[in-house]
Amino acid sequence: MSGLGSWLWGTSMLDDAIDKATSELLPAGSEDIALNLEICDQIRSKAAPAKDAMRALKRRLNHKNPNVQNLALSLTDICVKNGGDSFLTEVASREFMDNLVSILRVPALNHDVKQHILRLVQNWSVAFEGKPSLAYVGQVYKALTAEGFNFPPKDLSLANSAMVDTETAPEWIDSDVCLRCRTPFTFTNRKHHCRNCGQVFDQACSSKSMPLPHFGIAQEVRVCEGCYSKLTRKAERAYVTLIHPSRDGPNLNPQQQRPQRPPPFR
Repeated sequence: MSGLGSWLWGTSMLDDAIDKATSELLPAGSEDIALNLEICDQIRSKAAPAKDAMRALKRRLNHKNPNVQNLALSLTDICVKNGGDSFLTEVASREFMDNLVSILRVPALNHDVKQHILRLVQNWSVAFEGKPSLAYVGQVYKALTAEGFNFPPKDLSLANSAMVDTETAPEWIDSDVCLRCRTPFTFTNRKHHCRNCGQVFDQACSSKSMPLPHFGIAQEVRVCEGCYSKLTRKAERAYVTLIHPSRDGPNLNPQQQRPQRPPPFR
């Protein structure tokens, strides 16, 4: 991200970007992932104030079109996972959460929008456990549960992998040199940030791309050589464990491994 690009972002440009990312003209179920991540980048880099982003999203959530509301919910969740700590604080504020609850109480609320809100509130409450500054989300979840709202079954693996184990996407680090090969950045040797670790590299040291599901990013994005190797090894180990669970599980003797014949009917 160039310094000029960041400097040009302001509240009006942020509003325009969020309106475009949640446009009623987008087909249902589709998202402009590149624009969504650009919005996250601007929030995380503080080029766009987190409070302004929260209020722009709140405005779109109040839209009457269910497609706009669902797009705004998805964009909010991506920003929760990639927008940095300042955005988390704004999402966990009474201003944002109380507005979300008021939407839930609309009698004619679209079913998909309602389920989307309930799922996100539940996931965020699990993810924010043990973080006092974000505690209001958990309070809202408990209050809604007490009121009789039917939440979907808890997906602890989703909430944990997205937020708890890795918290949020790291703040971006700036440098005048590549943090791997130490080559200085110039007009032709441009800087690129790894979306996994947040460090800055040149093209040669960050030419790989891969999805980052732990940050809610399903499409391939730029990562550095180190993160690519680390995440690839982690995925390979997870695959081996899935295919050969006995390698990490208890060692069973042959008699235990042999399937038992069911008793005869009497």
